[in-house]
Amino acid sequence: MEEQLNALKDADKLSEKDIERAQKRYDLTVAQIALEEAQAQKNTLRLRRDTQGNYRYQYVADDEAVNDAENKLREAYNSLYNFDKERYIDNLNEAYDTWNDYQEAMAEAAQINDPELRAEKEALIQQEYGEIINGIVEQNEKIRTDLRESAFMDLANLKQEEYDTYMNMTQAEQDVILNNLIPQ
Repeated sequence: MEEQLNALKDADKLSEKDIERAQKRYDLTVAQIALEEAQAQKNTLRLRRDTQGNYRYQYVADDEAVNDAENKLREAYNSLYNFDKERYIDNLNEAYDTWNDYQEAMAEAAQINDPELRAEKEALIQQEYGEIINGIVEQNEKIRTDLRESAFMDLANLKQEEYDTYMNMTQAEQDVILNNLIPQ
């Protein structure tokens, strides 16, 4: 969160979308903390069988609370990814619309008969739209980076869940999975 806060402080201009993304990152962090707390809170008593076949009571995390926290975390990852994806598409549409406007303005300027006036008008249009397009391209780089980050965060979370599930299996269950994956 400190890293995110510093990045927002260092930014020259903050848009409403930047603040909205920071809120989604915050919600994601809150969901991660809630999941960790649900997993750590062992308040349900269960009868378990150990490796020697003996039964004993053991305190475990509440499965319903953990599943609820996992679902909220998945929703937070998905929300951030969808937000970044929509923002990227909007940015590309804005670039396309600006390019079309530029082309139309240049076509209008090309209809001017006086060569000096036409050259002056074209130079003015190129300068105006050049600044706009450069700004959109800079935004696009940041948005693409954000989109990659949110996509890989979601993917890393899914792989971590699979790893955690595998590590919570008994040795026999792990052997069955490995025997199916690795040819004899």
